[in-house]
Amino acid sequence: MIEHITSVKVYTLLLNVDYVPVLKELKLPELIEFALHLVISVLLSIALAIFLKQKNWSRERGLSWVSLVWLAGHLLYGIALGWLLTGSREASA
Repeated sequence: MIEHITSVKVYTLLLNVDYVPVLKELKLPELIEFALHLVISVLLSIALAIFLKQKNWSRERGLSWVSLVWLAGHLLYGIALGWLLTGSREASA
């Protein structure tokens, strides 16, 4: 929806796997990139669950912390994306 309204390719950025050394060399179909996005999300969730279990945090405290980290991460992502897109528009003007 955001791509349609703004003509900015945010979906492409969401599926970017350039940070994985082997994968950045491959030209993968969009469905595979989406699947990789989901796999990486699940792996990070499992790692977070293990971390919280080792800290012996209660479920409520863990969920509050996870919610805060999720919100902060998405806020930071949105700010960084906006900054990058604004900078690229100014550079091309």
